[in-house]
Amino acid sequence: MNLPNKITILRLISIPFFLYCLKVGQAKVAFLIFLVAVLSDALDGYLARTRGQKTKLGSILDPVADKALVLSAFVMLTFFYHRIPSWLTGVVIGRDIILLVGFGILRLSLGSVEIIPSAWGKMTTLLQFSVIVISLISEAFRPYPRIILGLAYPTVAFTAISGVHYLIRGSLCLLRKE
Repeated sequence: MNLPNKITILRLISIPFFLYCLKVGQAKVAFLIFLVAVLSDALDGYLARTRGQKTKLGSILDPVADKALVLSAFVMLTFFYHRIPSWLTGVVIGRDIILLVGFGILRLSLGSVEIIPSAWGKMTTLLQFSVIVISLISEAFRPYPRIILGLAYPTVAFTAISGVHYLIRGSLCLLRKE
């Protein structure tokens, strides 16, 4: 268990605290927890790359932690706080379900599968994190949330494009197997 994996596990552990703070109306604390979680995502990736500490466990835990954080935040900020449009949350959840099913198919067909984030996927994550941060700021500090809609459209576009991109990459892996 190396340091990047420990940081990822701490990020996973922070999610229930983040959700609890949102549930009880402590949006400022939830905002801080989310920021620390996002920074920890960058830190664990940086440490894993620069110290040569990439592991199979980390390659699974890191995207799981990211997805759990993003999806739980989207759901809470959509259905409990009405800060994020439900159609945007639907696209984010739909893409992740499709990718999860695709990953399952690849895993069953090929055995071992390495997940390599693409530039499209990284941009999607950045936009999704931005929507969440702005929504949390909107809830915590009460500014007018108009900017969320300005980010919603590019977030949907990148979410869809990255989803298609990953599906094409997965399909090519399956074709090479045959």
